[in-house]
Amino acid sequence: MTTLDVVLLNSGDKPTFIRGEATSTVDLTFVSGCLAKRNCSWKVMDTYTASDHCAILWLVSTGQSLGRTPRVTTAIGWKASSFDETAFTVALDRSPIKGKNAEMKAKDLMLRVSQACDASMPRKRCVNHRQSVHWWNGEINTLREKCLKARRASQRSRKKPNSAELKAEYKTARRRLNAAIRESKRKCWKELIDEVEKDPWGRPYKIVTTRLKSQTIPSPTCPHLLERIVTILFPQQPDFILLPKQYERDNIPPVTEAQLIEACKRVGNRKAPGLDGIPNIALKAAIKVRPELFLDVYNECLKEGTFPLKWKQQKLVLLPKGKKPPDDPTSYRPLCMLDTAGKILERIIHQRIEAVVDPLLASNQYGFRKGRSTLDAINLVVDTAKKAIAGARCRRRFEEVLPSSHL
Repeated sequence: MTTLDVVLLNSGDKPTFIRGEATSTVDLTFVSGCLAKRNCSWKVMDTYTASDHCAILWLVSTGQSLGRTPRVTTAIGWKASSFDETAFTVALDRSPIKGKNAEMKAKDLMLRVSQACDASMPRKRCVNHRQSVHWWNGEINTLREKCLKARRASQRSRKKPNSAELKAEYKTARRRLNAAIRESKRKCWKELIDEVEKDPWGRPYKIVTTRLKSQTIPSPTCPHLLERIVTILFPQQPDFILLPKQYERDNIPPVTEAQLIEACKRVGNRKAPGLDGIPNIALKAAIKVRPELFLDVYNECLKEGTFPLKWKQQKLVLLPKGKKPPDDPTSYRPLCMLDTAGKILERIIHQRIEAVVDPLLASNQYGFRKGRSTLDAINLVVDTAKKAIAGARCRRRFEEVLPSSHL
């Protein structure tokens, strides 16, 4: 049912079927996901129905249209492909950051970057539309518009003197549209066959493999299922009790521009943004033009020992795992996307921790260290084994590997 985007409304333990002493719940009420998001109520009534099945009362909130779900056109970010760095630089506010604490300064900083993004590139809107087929062309598009126009004129001219004439025009337009579609399909099919002979892994192969792919499971919309998924994949942790601060704020070294640029280099331009939707290319341009704005916010965060809540919020994306059941919370792989400005602050903190901890680690520590990997540890084991084998034949070489106390 999850693949069909429908939700079960049954609630409570009261049975829906009663025959003597036997009871059961055989009557199920499913609704679409858009209706489940509204204030729905479902209950079994005690009304007499002259049947073994009980009456069920289902209510949905009024005041909203129950027709077709409108097309989604919510702005979810900006078009990074249309980014104008010159306009972005001019539109970025250069005045000092406002705010009494790190939270307020971070909010003011991201607001300025968002306003500069609005001035330098258009908003990206998510519209639900079908992908055009390979045989579609401009002629078919024009004939389709004429056919739809003739159909509307024919439907609105009922009980009018020219109704028969408009109806005949609509049939003629529809006939031309169908003929153009058939001709385009025939022509494109012949072209695909010719392309197969020239390039077997080209466009025909991609079209066929796309058709053969299994239907992807849509993202779950049921609020109860989403709550279960979040509860299982993200178990609740006990509240962390902060210890009294044992450091002096004056001893915290400030973030330098070189450290900021170094942390910014690891940000990819094509990486997906977080909840703020700010493209990475725009954020990197802002750091390049006005690094003092970001240094002010990051230094304030380090002084207060605060990580802004805005940068802790994540955008959760659930990816289905193959053909596993969609109602199982473990059938989804969660992706949590953070704001890039918060990631840069994380990298700055990581650089400082790594600089202090790395000299304290043992030389045989290979995990989670820069410039070391599993291959290095395996090579060390192999080299040690080779020396041990050679030392078994020669006492001197064996003593080089193991001390005399181990012999």
